[in-house]
Amino acid sequence: MKSHPGVTGALALGALTVVIIQVLSEQQALDFLTVILVAAASVYIGAALAGDSGSTLALETTAGLAFMVVALVGRWYASGILAWGYLAHGAWNILHHRKIAGANTGKTFPVLCWVYDWVIAAVILIRY
Repeated sequence: MKSHPGVTGALALGALTVVIIQVLSEQQALDFLTVILVAAASVYIGAALAGDSGSTLALETTAGLAFMVVALVGRWYASGILAWGYLAHGAWNILHHRKIAGANTGKTFPVLCWVYDWVIAAVILIRY
């Protein structure tokens, strides 16, 4: 069976992320993972800006800001919250992949982000 390129890419990026956080202190690793979640949330805002729908832009901006807040609260108070942010962002990606909600980000990005998010959530829950 042929693997979806998003899954292959997500697993490779997840492995690379794990290698990177191995050489960082716990604080640096959690900072790094927080920045990644904030950046991922920002991508959808950018995709909505490229579209022509004000309602999609409002939805993506609201969701993006919510993920950013969860990422920061998770970093500042409990890494489990950061992990839940990744799990929720993965679910958000599923909605994009299924074209249920949000901006058009193509076929590969939502799958890549969804799998990556859940891999990283597991890493956070296991390690921190």
